[in-house]
Amino acid sequence: MAYFVADCPHCGRSQQVFETIGAETWPATNQGRDRITDRDYTASSKKGTILTAAVCPECQHPICAELYYKNHRDSYNETRIKTAEINSYINSRGYSTDYFDLILIQIWPKPPDPKTPPHLPASVARAFDQAERAFSRKDTDAAVIMYGRALETAVKIAFPHVTGTLFQRINMLVAGHDLPPAIGQWAHEVRIIRNEAAHDIESLSIEDMTATRDFVDAVLRYAISLPKEIELRRAATAPPVDAAPPEAPPA
Repeated sequence: MAYFVADCPHCGRSQQVFETIGAETWPATNQGRDRITDRDYTASSKKGTILTAAVCPECQHPICAELYYKNHRDSYNETRIKTAEINSYINSRGYSTDYFDLILIQIWPKPPDPKTPPHLPASVARAFDQAERAFSRKDTDAAVIMYGRALETAVKIAFPHVTGTLFQRINMLVAGHDLPPAIGQWAHEVRIIRNEAAHDIESLSIEDMTATRDFVDAVLRYAISLPKEIELRRAATAPPVDAAPPEAPPA
């Protein structure tokens, strides 16, 4: 069987070698209905396209991939002959799809989108997104460390008047009523788990990683996302600055 390299949308592992388990020239007729988009297609819109199924070597879950023959011919019939030939090769030879001049267009299912809280500063969002990618591939230590970085960066940006270590900053924010005690306890929990990820010999558990994700998400939404939502709502409902004052009721 042929193979191609892609990130797995199921387990999140990057650059996995997917071995094909079947392929089909697409479309099989000159016209019809696209099985993926449920739209009508014509032969010219899908020249040189092949659908193939494959299995992730890490999690053993299946995917479907769309491959494109970059040297397809102008004639639809000639294209069908060529892609049918490639289809036969895919099912019988252990070569990379690059060998057949096939380009990977897309795979199904799509990878999950990061569940990043809204309105985060760019540096915080970047760290959280990196943590989400590590979370999707179950890289527990990397995910926890990056969630911790997102939290620490957010505290520095949202509360610049507070200085010191993250431990000191959290305590000062709770003492100054910038954070409620429960949120402060959550933030300390993240700090402790992150230190374990950075210094312990053993990798963290999935449960620790998931808890860290939930804790950081809650703190970021409370400290950054929610205040910004309130600010935007007030701006949207505030009367225009030059609006005339309301008329006084008659005496």
